[in-house]
Amino acid sequence: MINKDQVKIQTNPLSANYEHAHVAYDGVMFDNIVLKNTNVCILPFETESSGKIIHYLYLYKYYDFLKADTRVSTLLYRHDEERDDSNLDTVIRCIGDTMRIPITQNDINRVFYLGEIELNNLISGGIPCYGVNVTGLAKEMSYPISDKFESTLDRVMYSNVLRGTSQDYVIASSVFMLLSYLS
Repeated sequence: MINKDQVKIQTNPLSANYEHAHVAYDGVMFDNIVLKNTNVCILPFETESSGKIIHYLYLYKYYDFLKADTRVSTLLYRHDEERDDSNLDTVIRCIGDTMRIPITQNDINRVFYLGEIELNNLISGGIPCYGVNVTGLAKEMSYPISDKFESTLDRVMYSNVLRGTSQDYVIASSVFMLLSYLS
């Protein structure tokens, strides 16, 4: 059994969002990145009329400067302490900002807290994840996010995502959480 009093952890800030942690215990040492300011994962989706069968997802397509390639993920939106009282407020603001869909208190039943996506042993932390049913509200197949960073929010067929068209773990995690929520 681990004696937690003997674990030595040294942390150094890397940025406003991350810190480096050096962990030592019983002659074993490892490094870890700790997520300090967590974004909120937001997965807009559309269903068929019963609301139980997912037809489309809206995924964030962006240019990855490190890989020099276009990548796809879910929306990860920053919680703003000055504007958002809760993560729910962040989700509502995100859908308004990106898809220009005003979610009101009357539409709150369209927003689902799916759970938290736990990161791995290289990056410590978790990402709160929400699904937003935009069925009947979404008007576009693609929403421009940033011309500068070549990013858009694109409607994709749910079945294509299930076939593994993306290797992004946030997509996989959020889609499986959404699927378990709706079933």
